[in-house]
Amino acid sequence: MAPQWLSCSTAVFLLLVHITAVITQSCGGNPGIPGIPGTHGPNGMDGPKGVMGDPGEAGQPIRGKKGSSGLRGPQDGLG
Repeated sequence: MAPQWLSCSTAVFLLLVHITAVITQSCGGNPGIPGIPGTHGPNGMDGPKGVMGDPGEAGQPIRGKKGSSGLRGPQDGLG
């Protein structure tokens, strides 16, 4: 029967070999060129109708003060 330290060291050695193999398997190549973009998809359907909004303010025109009278025009027939 093997001593316990031998079986533990063997297990640790195998674990390190496995981890080293996994770390060195990373992809080391250069990235490729981007592909051609696809076509646009179809337009989506209209969404549900929204709720009615609040009523607006009363639309009454705003009037200013009355202006002063203009000059009197020429009288017809006298001249």
